Amino acid sequence: MKRLSVLVRLAAAKKEADLIALSRAGEERAAIETRLSNLDAVAQAARDAAISARDAVTPATGAAFARYVTHERARLDTAMSHAAEIWHARREAAAQSFGSCEALRQLHEELVRRNTAARVRRHRDGV
Repeated sequence: MKRLSVLVRLAAAKKEADLIALSRAGEERAAIETRLSNLDAVAQAARDAAISARDAVTPATGAAFARYVTHERARLDTAMSHAAEIWHARREAAAQSFGSCEALRQLHEELVRRNTAARVRRHRDGV
């Protein structure tokens, strides 16, 4: 019974650690999504500026910036793909930890209930 109590506490600690890791992975995905959104907004503003420009330098600068945006988007897309893989792995680990923790907790509660009932019976029967 004492060993089971220790296992319950360890499972709860692992569950918490896995939930924290899942949260951090989610935050990383959200940060990349924000960077992608910001990149899109800046790229659109640059396209609008290039279209309305009346000088010869702005279109060339716009083309160079468009190449940068393309490269940066590819880099962020790769980072997002990697972050999504990590998030899915963390979610699976958290789900397993949650299940293990819950199963051990229920088993512990059942054993405590049975031991308590047995003590009450022994006390009642005078054993």
